Amino acid sequence: MRGPPVAGPLKVPLWAKPSQKMAPLHWKKLPAMRVKNTVFDGLATDKSLLDAKQLEAAMAVKAAPTRESKTMRVSMTRQSSRVQLLDPKRVNNISIALSRFKAGGHKLSPDEIANAVRHMDANILSGEMISMLRTCLPTSDEADMLGQYVADGQDASKLGNADQFVLTMSQVDLIGEKLRSWQFTTSLEDYTESILFDAANLSSAIRELHESTMFKDVLKLVLDAGNFLNAGSFRGGAAGFTIETLPLVATVKPSGSKTNLLRFITQLASEEKLPLLIWPDTMPHVAAAAKISMSDTREALHELKKEVGALDAALVAIAAASDADPYLPKLASFAAKAQEAVSTAEAQLSSAEGAFLEIAKDFAENTPKESAVRALEFLGIVAEFAAGWEKAIAQNAAAAAAAVKDAERAKKAEMRQSAAASHSGGAGGGGAGGMGARMGPPPFAGGASGLKPRKQGPGMDSLLAQCAAQGAIRVNRRRSFTKKPE
Repeated sequence: MRGPPVAGPLKVPLWAKPSQKMAPLHWKKLPAMRVKNTVFDGLATDKSLLDAKQLEAAMAVKAAPTRESKTMRVSMTRQSSRVQLLDPKRVNNISIALSRFKAGGHKLSPDEIANAVRHMDANILSGEMISMLRTCLPTSDEADMLGQYVADGQDASKLGNADQFVLTMSQVDLIGEKLRSWQFTTSLEDYTESILFDAANLSSAIRELHESTMFKDVLKLVLDAGNFLNAGSFRGGAAGFTIETLPLVATVKPSGSKTNLLRFITQLASEEKLPLLIWPDTMPHVAAAAKISMSDTREALHELKKEVGALDAALVAIAAASDADPYLPKLASFAAKAQEAVSTAEAQLSSAEGAFLEIAKDFAENTPKESAVRALEFLGIVAEFAAGWEKAIAQNAAAAAAAVKDAERAKKAEMRQSAAASHSGGAGGGGAGGMGARMGPPPFAGGASGLKPRKQGPGMDSLLAQCAAQGAIRVNRRRSFTKKPE
């Protein structure tokens, strides 16, 4: 337990004292014990060049007229009597945090919080409160400053709420170590869950890749196609290829062609109803494993180990301070659980890396030291190829559907042309094979004295006769309007 600083003849002399309330200077005050051998050493004396009366007149707080209630005036009076040593910004942050410390429907006092910390009482402080409390712990400077205030015989009850909280927390033995260890007990699953999840996904993906016979058949199709396309060149006659080749299959496309090699292979698999067409469905964990950030996973494992080490160190420090501390039995049992979690996480990752080293041999892969990183790159290539495979199937289906629609449109156009040609041939007249034969006899008969429509049959002839009659009527009307008077 940190005891209060040693009191001695270090009181700062006051050169003057105001007789009324003054505007405060919100500085970060240095204790007298800390100014020795500094630029401040000897500056605080009972003499000053300042004029006390002038300073008081200039800086005195003038009460403004107000209609505030009696209750408010009492509250303000009490507040002005509080002593605030901490930085105002720090006071504000601590006050906000303290407003959230509640249990049993009431706001926790600094003493209640301190007792809950001493006894590791989870019924009072939640994991969220513990995390928040760690951000409010007193610094060594704050603890010394408040300790000196008490050592100088000042009344601690006159301190502001934030100052009282910091003073109370500074009196809890090993509070930093205890709170860190306590918070670790509430977040162990958060550390291990992500590590174990990534390791399990990686292991499952490698196992699926190793056991898939369909994927091997797909590689055979790619190898055969590649050897055919490269026949006669130095690239031909290949016995195999690196896994990086797979994404390149979709880029093989003759100039002017609408298809590529991957679409050709998937079309073949579809037409022949080959089982390998659905090979991506047999590897559900490959795409998920390819998204794993191994650096993040390793960092999480590193943090887990670091917290376990801090927990062990806290146990030693707490036991040295008091073998009857309530933290000892609780943290000791948890430490064993945490160490087991670390061992399990390391074993899972090592197992996944070992599995990849085995499958790497099947694909003629190099096995670098960072095998887990290479495993993710490897799985990423397979996942990319699987996505391209499914895209090619969708493109083929879309092209087939478009071809069907084009064929339907072409058939309808042909039918319309045929009907039009048939109709035109049946309405002919006049000379054999000529326009007169197709058009038929004129729709009107009679001399120049007048046009009389003759009877027409249904169809185009009747329509032409009506149009002609209307035209004749319009012509006769125009003539009657322009006739010269006799």
